[in-house]
Amino acid sequence: MPIRKDSRDLTDREWERLICAMKEVKEDTSEDGWDEWENFHETYGEHGATNNLYLAWHRGYLHQFEIRLQEADNRVALPYWNWSERGRIPKELRRRSWMGITRRIVKVATRHKRATNKILEATNFVDMNALSWDIHARIHGWVGGDMKSASSSANDPIFFLHHAQIDRLWMLWQEQNTNIGFELPNVNMNNNLPGFIGLTANDVIRSENIDVTYE
Repeated sequence: MPIRKDSRDLTDREWERLICAMKEVKEDTSEDGWDEWENFHETYGEHGATNNLYLAWHRGYLHQFEIRLQEADNRVALPYWNWSERGRIPKELRRRSWMGITRRIVKVATRHKRATNKILEATNFVDMNALSWDIHARIHGWVGGDMKSASSSANDPIFFLHHAQIDRLWMLWQEQNTNIGFELPNVNMNNNLPGFIGLTANDVIRSENIDVTYE
């Protein structure tokens, strides 16, 4: 299974493969094309600082979208945009005609090491979830354009790299808090995640359950 890397560490060839796969999905007008993935996020996506399914739902969504990309090229994995260290959107994903998107900026206000540290230092899921949601939402707003609204954010390819970073931070927090990290308060872990069939919170609570590895 391909490993999710920091976007700064992708080779030129890896970027080429990723963008070719993304283009193929963008051009697909079937029910498995990009527009349908965007609509799925708008319709079923779980959002909010107090929503205990927000992280799990997006982990499942990223995983399923990554599988779609791998149907185009099985060597592809979603990289993460490490805005903790680098505020600027990777140059390979700055606005291009094939994306069909709008954006306000190409650089978030600053690096977000402090926000990242607060997430990792949280002592319980509720606080970690709220901190994660806060920086997640702020970056959506700073990028602006399609990314500003849940109804259109998944249209922008940077959405998936942004959420891969959020997912990676959750995974790191889980690894540091093994006694509480694999439980979601007040969530039936065996229920399907909204919109999905045969994909539960229990299925995605551990990254290794869905063969997701971060470098």
